[in-house]
Amino acid sequence: MEYVELKLDTPLEKRRRVHQLEREHEVLTYKSMILVIGILALATAFVIMCRISIMQKGELSMGVMKEIPVLMTDKDFDLEYNTLKIKMEDEKQKGHDWGMRISYLIGWTTSDTAPIHTPEQLGKIYALAD
Repeated sequence: MEYVELKLDTPLEKRRRVHQLEREHEVLTYKSMILVIGILALATAFVIMCRISIMQKGELSMGVMKEIPVLMTDKDFDLEYNTLKIKMEDEKQKGHDWGMRISYLIGWTTSDTAPIHTPEQLGKIYALAD
């Protein structure tokens, strides 16, 4: 958002309206962040419930599992983080807003082929959208 300095002789009503618009912009930004976090929480809960349901039905047994998921190593995370950092800088230069950048990062971290991240790693990745 671009901020404009008002002149000292700007009418009080106009100053109030500008201030009100700035506050509304901030509120909308926070609401959109809360919405994304809520969607992530619901998606996580859904995946967990699906896995529990499958395990209870016996459709998936531990003997069938071929690969045990492993957390991403620090070295691999640093490489991925630097790649994403460059990508987010490009997205900012293209004028893409926070919503588009966070959507990209969510897609990156939740794809079927995405490695498993720790909560700290996810926090660091999602902070790149700011």
